[in-house]
Order: sequence, then structure tokens, then C-alpha cells
Amino acid sequence: MKKLRLIGQSVQTLFSLKIRYFLLLCFFLAGFQSQVFAQDYTTTGNSTNWNDAAAWDCSGGGCNNNPFPDNNVSNSTITINHDINYTSNPPINLGNRAILEVNGATFTNLSNLNINSSSAIFRTSNAIVSIGPGVMNVDGPVQIINSVVTKDGNVVNNQEINVNNACFTLDSGNFNNYGIFSGTGGVKVLSGNINNFGTWSTDILYYYSNNGSGLPGTLSTIEEVDETCACALSNVGNTAPVLNTEAPTSFCEGEPLPELNADYITSYIPNTTGIKLTWSSNPDPLVIEDHLTGPVPGPGTYYGFFYDADNNCASPTVAVMITVDPLPIVTVENEAGCVGEDVTFSANVTNSDPGTTYSYQWYLGEILIPTETSNSLTVAGVTLDMDASSYKVVVTNDSNQCRSEQVSATLTVNPLPLVSVADQEVCAIGTGDPVSDGNATFAASINNGSPTDTYSYQWYFNDVLIPGATSDTYLVSGATSEQNNGVYKVMVTNDATGCISEASGTLTVNNCDIECVYNCDGKTNGKLSPALLELANTYPTLPADYELIYRINQNGTPTDFTDDTVIVEITVNIGEYSQFLTDLGTRGINETDFESDYRVSDGLRKVTVPVLILPQTGEEISDLLFLNDEVDDYVDPLDYGGPYAWNRVDEPAVTTNNFVITQGDLAQGSRFAKVGWEIPTAYDADGNPTAKKKLDGSGYDIAVISDSYGNIATSSGTELPTVNVLQDLSGGGSDEGRAMLEIIHDVAPGADLHFRTGF
Repeated sequence: MKKLRLIGQSVQTLFSLKIRYFLLLCFFLAGFQSQVFAQDYTTTGNSTNWNDAAAWDCSGGGCNNNPFPDNNVSNSTITINHDINYTSNPPINLGNRAILEVNGATFTNLSNLNINSSSAIFRTSNAIVSIGPGVMNVDGPVQIINSVVTKDGNVVNNQEINVNNACFTLDSGNFNNYGIFSGTGGVKVLSGNINNFGTWSTDILYYYSNNGSGLPGTLSTIEEVDETCACALSNVGNTAPVLNTEAPTSFCEGEPLPELNADYITSYIPNTTGIKLTWSSNPDPLVIEDHLTGPVPGPGTYYGFFYDADNNCASPTVAVMITVDPLPIVTVENEAGCVGEDVTFSANVTNSDPGTTYSYQWYLGEILIPTETSNSLTVAGVTLDMDASSYKVVVTNDSNQCRSEQVSATLTVNPLPLVSVADQEVCAIGTGDPVSDGNATFAASINNGSPTDTYSYQWYFNDVLIPGATSDTYLVSGATSEQNNGVYKVMVTNDATGCISEASGTLTVNNCDIECVYNCDGKTNGKLSPALLELANTYPTLPADYELIYRINQNGTPTDFTDDTVIVEITVNIGEYSQFLTDLGTRGINETDFESDYRVSDGLRKVTVPVLILPQTGEEISDLLFLNDEVDDYVDPLDYGGPYAWNRVDEPAVTTNNFVITQGDLAQGSRFAKVGWEIPTAYDADGNPTAKKKLDGSGYDIAVISDSYGNIATSSGTELPTVNVLQDLSGGGSDEGRAMLEIIHDVAPGADLHFRTGF
């Protein structure tokens, strides 16, 4: 049993090896002798007088004659468990095989005590022993445990004295050690010297008033020795409690901290009233104000010991470190994404130490997501119904199992811009009536969002980015079917959310001129040449009416073409009509020299130009020959694939009784050309017509009222279809009705024809 200064010190070996062997032999012999003639005495507590038989319980032979121990003890064991006083004058002498043992009692000897034999033993435990004047000779082993021995006079140790948390106090006299003085404790000589001629333990403090010699260390103060000796009678022991390594010492922030108790040690508390296991925040166990009375107040090192409150004595301490680990501090940012995107939440531990690993668990609201156990959570393909969803995460430190608080973040789902772009249809530049400029405007309409939203735009043509096309509209200028037919796409980005969507519109560029799509061989195509003018030479004497058929004006001289004219039909490419006029003008052909025939149907413009040619030479029409070389620039060759203009063919008109009745359409093939004129009404992806509407009068009924229809038997060359003759003239007439129907049929060959006489 020690004060603080003895904490951690070990107890010295009780006796040397030689002495232990000797004692073993003595114990054997003493036991043998006691069986023959020795008595053993044990106090009863009925009396404190050594010489009173009531104070003793005697066993062995001769107890009747010796009911209490004599002062000279041999072959006997005297056990004092109760307070007792020896007041006789002769000293108590322990001889061969004598044992004197004091346990938890006060033994007052007003005389002296000598251990006169190496086979004698004197030992105490938790005892107070007071020995009177005289020289105390120690020639046998002595063991003093948790006891205080006070002596008035000299002590001479010739054998081995072992002290265990015990003290000797000499009121007067000298303490002379010639043998072994081992263990832990103290010696205090109030009036005298301490002389060491043998072995002295460094764990035994000493104080002397006069002189000392042969001693280890330095002289202690009387207070230091008193402090050591103060707890000599306490049973707190000199051994620290043994820590239970299985008891919890590491806790997480916010967890209840433990109350240190017997669960934290594996050794037993001394079975003595008033001694208890005590814990303190102070390594000095005797600082009472630092003793714990409940759970530990926080992390730190705490000291456990056996404490005797009555004597303010403590055993050596055992230290336990209580740690409080911080919870992982986790941050998760709110995240936003556009409809259809994958959105990722990331958990960040802001107080992470290097090398520390963590486990993660994600929740949707309060619902655990079993598969989401990494530091990030990806929500795939977000939809609007996920907007404002709360995702939570709990993070656990893998080393100490401390769990973070539940941290939540909100998912914001932004809608995509709802964009629409209307298809556009436009006449190719230079076609139609009026002539088209070929312009088409695509507009991106946003059908959701708020008025304060702003957007960015980028247009594409057939998936190729159009540089600079970054407004909400895009103008296609001067469209031609070859260059501009296709898909115009716009990518729209909400400037605030970054959400992107797209919409497309298709541009259809129509050639709004009437095309020859049926019986186009009704006309002859070829390069312009003087041969065309042979039409005039073929029929030089025809009446003036015949000139109307060909629209030829010749001066009557077969070889002189100065004033002769011929109709040439030219179809000009889209967008090139103005250039065409310019080029003709540079060659002396003005716009007033020819006719432009415009026909409008379903908003489509026909630009077929009959030109009245004024040739300058007799050998060639030089003013138009340049078209042969430049036709790819602005002259449309239609279906013939070459730089050709169109012209009339070399055929006469049809007559009846010297009357022109067909305008020459049948002979010239003009009738078939008229049947072939159609307007496209639908196109395929490449801009080719897939449906067309004829301009031949189909679906209409036309009736003529005149004198007669079929009364002239010599009629020939008629090209009329079946005519519904409601009533003809009964006889005579000029068949003017037939001639009228011929003309009507030339204009509208698909119409149903009817006739009735007006007479």
C-alpha cells in the first residue's frame, strides 16, 4: 500500500533464495515438532491481555499448563487477529521454529522483541505493532505488509526484513542494517542514525535526525516518509487495478460516455470495508476533487485505483484513455438537371483524415436505396415528376464506426424548352407569278417557360452548323431546290438552366413554272439556226391567216430574211430572269421585242417566254446563239439534259373549205404539248414531283351554240373527240360550231364538249 509516489513500483521478493530454502526446512521441522510437544495460539478477542488465557485459543499438547504463550517462544505459532497487549517486562524472544503473526490487529509490546533464530519468523499484515525499549535483534526473516512498526530503541537487522507498503518508526535509537532490507516503504528515525552495511532497497525511503551511512539515493524529508507511511495500515494494496482491455474506450461524438466501474478492470477490489474502486481525471489519486462521481466528462485519460477514503490512501493507478471521435461532417450540394439527363449527387467528408475510409448509404426521402453505397449517387434519366425529390446520405467512418448525421439534398428537374418549327414551302427564286424571291423564314417558337426566360439558338441545315445563325429565326434567301431543299434544325438552350432541345422544319422549294411532263415530243428541240426560218420559205404564198399559225412574218422573198420572225420558246432558270433580260439587251433584243406569258395556278408561276426574234443576218440568228453557250447559267433545258431552247416544228395547219379550223395544233404537236402542261402538287424528299394537276380543262363541260356542227361532208383532219350534239341544224350551215369546238379543244383538250344549234 502506497501513496502516489509508489504508483507503479514493484514489490520486492519476500526473501532471498537461500533464506526461502531455510524457512521451508524450518516450517517442516516446526510442523513436525508441533505435532509432538508444541502449542499454537490464536487470539479470541475475549481479552486484550497477553497473559489472560481467555485471550487465546490454544491447540497442541501442554495447553493446560500453558494456556497463553510464554515470552520465549519455540516450536509454536502465535497468531494475533485481535488487539492485544504484552505488558510483562521480559522481552518476547522467537526461537527455533517460532512464528509470530499479526493480522489486522494492534499489537502493543511494552517490552522488546527479538527474532533470535534463523528458523523464526515475524510477519504482519495490516497491523500496528508497537515495541518497547531495548535492542531489537533480527536474526530471522521478517515480513511487514501494510503495517506500521514503532520501536523505542535500536533495530539491528542481521537477516532479511521485507516491507510491502510498510514503515518502521524509531522514536529513539539507531536503525542498523547488516542484512537485506527489501520491498517498498519507509524508515523514520526521529532521534538517531541509520546505518546500512548490507542491501537497502531503493524503494524504501528513509529519514534520520542525526546521521546516515551506506544508504542509496538521498535523504527524504520527514513529511515525505510520513506521507508514505500514512497508508501503511490501509488495505488498498500496492498493486494497480488490471485494466479490462475488452471494455469500450472509443466513443462517437454525441454518444453517452461511460461511467467507469468494475467492468473496466479484471482484478478484484480488496475485500475490506471502506475500500472501493475509484476513477479520477488526475494522475494523483489523492486529489479528491478530481474523483469521478458519474460518467466521464469528456475525452481524456482517466486513472483507476483502489481508494481508502477513511485514510485517504490509494493503490497505484491504471490509466485508461477515453476517446471521442468526431462524426463525419458531410456536405451534399443540391443538384439540378434537365429532363432526360443523369444527375449525380456527391457526398464530401470535410473533416476526413488521410487514409480514412468511409461507407455510404443513400436514401430517397426516408427509403433506403440498397444498391447505392458509394460516395456518389446518380439518378438516371430524370423526369419532371422527380422535381423537388430529397436524397439523403449517411456516412460511416470505417475505423471507428462513427456515423454522420443524415444529410439531404434536393433534386431540381428543369423542363426542356418545348420548341416547334413549322415546315416551309416556297417557290424557287425567279419562278411563279408574281416572280418569287425564293425567301423562306423558319421561326423557333418556345411553348413553355416563363416570360423572363432567355434562350440561345443555333441553326443547322441537314445537320451541318450554319455559322452566325444564332437568332430565333432563320431566313433562307433566294432558295433553289438543288441548294436549299432539306431539313432546317434549331438547337435551343435555356440560358438559365442550360437545358437544350431541338426542333426541325423541312423546306420544300418548288419550281412554280409549268413543266412539260406529258408528250413533250410534241415539240422539237434543237440549237437555234437559220433553218427555223425555212418555215417562212416553205409556204411563201400562204394567206395572212397562215402567218398567224406560225406567227411568222416574212417579206415574201425566200432568200431575204431581214424582216422575218419566228417564235422561240425559252424557259429561264429560277432566279435568272433579270440576268436573261440583261443578256438579251446587250445583243439588241429588248423586252418590248418579245412577249412574256405568265400563267398563275394554285399560286405557282409559269415563266415560259415566247420571244419574237428580229434576226440581223440571213445566215444565222446570231443574237440568240449565245444561249447555246450560256444555257447552264440561266436557261432551263427541262428534261433534255442539254443547252436547248424550244421551237416550233415544221408542219402545216389543217384547213376545211379554205378555213383554218385547228390553228395548226395537231400538225405542229402543240396539242400534245398543251395536254402535257401540268402543275406539281406534291414532291418527294429529293424535290421531285410525286403528284401533278393537268391544265387541260379536265372536269369541265363546255357547250357551243352556233349555226351547224356536222353538215359539211368534206370536213377532214378533225381532232375533236366525241361531241354531245344536243340538236344540229336540219340542213345547210357553215359548221361554224365545229370550228369553234376545235378551237376550244385546242385550249382545253380534256373538257367535255357539247353543241346545239341556235336556229
